[in-house]
Amino acid sequence: MNNLADALEADLPRPTKSLDPRACWELLRGVEIGHLAVVIAGAPEIFPVNFVVEHETVVFRTGEGAKVAAATNGKVAFEVDGLDTEFNEAWSVVLKGVAHEVRELDDLIDVAGLPLAPLNGSPKSRFLRIGVEQITGRQFPIVNRDIWRNPFTLRHRSSSD
Repeated sequence: MNNLADALEADLPRPTKSLDPRACWELLRGVEIGHLAVVIAGAPEIFPVNFVVEHETVVFRTGEGAKVAAATNGKVAFEVDGLDTEFNEAWSVVLKGVAHEVRELDDLIDVAGLPLAPLNGSPKSRFLRIGVEQITGRQFPIVNRDIWRNPFTLRHRSSSD
């Protein structure tokens, strides 16, 4: 190949790679914050929560309110993203399942010992566990953002834009 073709091919991003469930769980174990998606009054809502993985379930601690009612009243989705700066890659894991409140004494003792220290100082006395029905993930290289530049992205924007 000639130099121009080699240079153009080198600039093409590698394709997105699907992750197997084992790789998804491994990535989740290295992160503390995820996003819980529920439906409240017919509208989607997303809540950031800190969590831990325990036996291929997601456990989080929360307070009273709409989040608990919505999470335990149907299906939920949970999403976590991350960056691997060493390999210049990004990843995303989404799991879907059913959340239930941890109520049995033995289970409460177990989850109370998990490293779940919420970032918010308000009372967080409720523990929820997501039983995972589906987990998917993808990983992709981070591209140089300059490849997306065009005359429109160079336009100056006012502070009110």
